[in-house]
Amino acid sequence: MAALAEVARCPLTDASRIADVAAIRSRFAERTTALIETTLLRRKAAVKLAGLADVAGWLFTDEALQQATAVPVAAHRAARLAGAVVHDATCSIGTELAALRSTAAFVLGSDLDEVRLAMARHNLPDVALCQADALRPVSRDAVVLLDPARRRGGRRRFDPSAYTPPLDALMETYRGRATVVKCAPGIDFDAVRRLGFDGEIEVTSAGGSVRETCLWSAPLAQPGVRRRASVLDRGEVLTDADPDDCPTGPPGRWIVDPDGAIVRAGLVRHYGVRHGLWQLDPDIAYLSGDQLPAGMRGFEVLEELPLREKVLRQALSTQDCGALEILVRGVDVDPDALRRRLRPGGAKPLSLVITRIGSGAAERTVVFVCRASIGG
Repeated sequence: MAALAEVARCPLTDASRIADVAAIRSRFAERTTALIETTLLRRKAAVKLAGLADVAGWLFTDEALQQATAVPVAAHRAARLAGAVVHDATCSIGTELAALRSTAAFVLGSDLDEVRLAMARHNLPDVALCQADALRPVSRDAVVLLDPARRRGGRRRFDPSAYTPPLDALMETYRGRATVVKCAPGIDFDAVRRLGFDGEIEVTSAGGSVRETCLWSAPLAQPGVRRRASVLDRGEVLTDADPDDCPTGPPGRWIVDPDGAIVRAGLVRHYGVRHGLWQLDPDIAYLSGDQLPAGMRGFEVLEELPLREKVLRQALSTQDCGALEILVRGVDVDPDALRRRLRPGGAKPLSLVITRIGSGAAERTVVFVCRASIGG
């Protein structure tokens, strides 16, 4: 710990790294690599885990830090589990436990990885921990939190059967118990249901991006709810129990691209009803309205054009377009390639919303030239 405190004073920037490493190696010899890696990981953690706990003295592995739950997401889950006895059966270095210990009645952590468990003991000395395989339960009468590894060697794994432990094995092991299972955001909901899962599927976003899909078993699910979207930036929650009689109509003054968690959870219609919006097409996730709800980002329609690059280039030039944001749904268009071909060179930031409207013989591709804004 004294050596880490000394190394922490080194800048370790691109400009100073060679000199810093030489100085650290002359002082600490074979411990140099571990000391530098830990110092750099602590600096990353200070940003990623800000607000969760005082991580300045924590120990990490690079992969464990990559897998660590975003702080707003961990806090959200801890709030849902307030007052419960919780066993985190894949606790890794302890980031979920750090959030849970302030809300749960009691927390227990376990992990099969001996190194990560030792780090968790260092990071959270006041939490009960033990070494155990998540596929061999060591607790009872507790909510079991499971976060199967979805990375190996820094690469993501998208097949649930390739998780560690595999998702199907976890579900079979804990069938009938109160469980919370973290999964990749893009997991196939139908595949989850085919495994016999009958609880609530929650998709959570924070910081403008979808962070995870979480499976809440039936004992923990809200009655009548099968799908939930939690938009943590706005504190907004929608479920499939909310009204969904959203109409379809021509574009109004504004176009709204719902948060990714709402789209991923299949709750676009529910969101439209809540905010007085309508769909441009029943199969496309864009919504429209004549007023932009407070706090919501939307796109004010300036022009509606066909998808012809010469026409678009002329329109953007007329509008003095500089920075150009391109959103696409239902159409095979590469936004980056299109932006390069359009070559906007003006001063005003604009957006293009490209989408398909209609079906069959009535199907057409339209481009809306827009100005982005936030509802007041």
